[in-house]
Amino acid sequence: YPDVSVDLVAADEIVDLVETGIDVAIRIGVLQNSSLVARKLGANQYVIAASPGYFERHAIPQKPSDLADHNCLIHKRSASPAAVWTFRRAQDSERIEVSGNLRADSFGIVKSAACLGQGIALLPAWSAMPCVEAGELQLLLPEFEAHPGESESDGGIYVVYPHRKLVSPKVRAFVDFMVEYVGSTSCWSPHKALPAAH
Repeated sequence: YPDVSVDLVAADEIVDLVETGIDVAIRIGVLQNSSLVARKLGANQYVIAASPGYFERHAIPQKPSDLADHNCLIHKRSASPAAVWTFRRAQDSERIEVSGNLRADSFGIVKSAACLGQGIALLPAWSAMPCVEAGELQLLLPEFEAHPGESESDGGIYVVYPHRKLVSPKVRAFVDFMVEYVGSTSCWSPHKALPAAH
C-alpha cells in the first residue's frame, strides 16, 4: 500500500480516537466498554528474562521465590513502593514481592537495563522476544505464567477503531494487515518459541 502514510502517536494514556482524529489505535490489556470496534491480535503475555551477562555473576532462579535474592527491574504502575509479580502453574498461583534498584514507568527502559545485565525483568512478550532471539536476553521460569501485580489476567492486544457506518479503505487495509501479519507472530507464544536458561 504505497499510498498509505502513517502518522504515529506513541502514548501510554488512552485517548478519545474520535475527538483526536486518530483512525486506529493499538490497545493492550483488558478493554474498557466503549463504542470502538476491536479485533484481537494476540494474548498479552509476559516473560521473565535477564541477560546472559547477569548470570555470569548470579545463579539462575529455579522457582519464583528465588527472585527475592535477585535485583529485579520493576515497571511501576503506581507510586506504591511494593512490586508484586504473580506466577501461575496449572491451578496453583503464587504472589512474590520483588525489589530492585530500578523502577521505571517505561517497559523500554526496564528492557534496556535487563539487556545491559542490570537485573531480572518481567516484560511483555512482544517487547522481550526480539532480544531473546538476538541472544541479549534469556527466558526464566518458562513453566509458569507470569503477570505483573495481583492480577492473573492481562487481557489481550487489540487493534481498535471508531465504529462507523463506512470504514475507510485505508483503515480497513491497515487493520487487516495488522491482524494477518502481527497476529501470526511467535511473540504471542514465547515459551513455545525458544528454550529457557537453565
